[in-house]
Amino acid sequence: MIIIAIIPTFLVINYFAFIKSRIYFKNEYDIKVSDSNDLVKKIELVDYSHYLNAPKNNLTTLLECNYIDYETINYINDTIKNDTQFHLFPGYSHSCTYSFYAERFSQIYFTYNNETVFNSTYVNNSLMFSTWSVRFGTYYGRWYINFAKVPYISTEKEKIILTDITFVKMILNYGHIWAPLGGKSLTIDQYIILDNNFEIIAIIVPEIWTGIA
Repeated sequence: MIIIAIIPTFLVINYFAFIKSRIYFKNEYDIKVSDSNDLVKKIELVDYSHYLNAPKNNLTTLLECNYIDYETINYINDTIKNDTQFHLFPGYSHSCTYSFYAERFSQIYFTYNNETVFNSTYVNNSLMFSTWSVRFGTYYGRWYINFAKVPYISTEKEKIILTDITFVKMILNYGHIWAPLGGKSLTIDQYIILDNNFEIIAIIVPEIWTGIA
């Protein structure tokens, strides 16, 4: 009887002291531009399925998300908020961190061709982002280029200068772990370049990382 009493007590203490702290949704906004509310609303409400031709066929799986938008953020947030049941497994966790960074730049370099985005760099040539995939050994991902804002080119790769732009970086890290039974994870990095009127120049979603254990 003593052993039977000790086990439930340990599980209760573990749940309230440790597991509950690992069930959360965290927003991080670092916006270094004016009209920040307008910018966030515009970016999160973009119809990415139209631009990127990558619709979410079944959002409930979470692992089929191809981009970060308001629908995805809200769904994951609600899923975690509704995770209120008592969990027995000591290693259980259910969390998501979503970060939104935006900053204006007077000048950046943008390397692309008519079908692919390669990378973008600051004026000192340090990297802002790249679509190079170590796993596949090639440039990879989903992208949209607004050719009303940048010219078509006749070469395989061209580096151009973009001036007076706003650069947005969005990162979503989601994990649902049932240790020691397994779990699933989703990581999306997303980059958006806009002109000084907040009109989209390019949307870039490099390789998306998903995992099921």
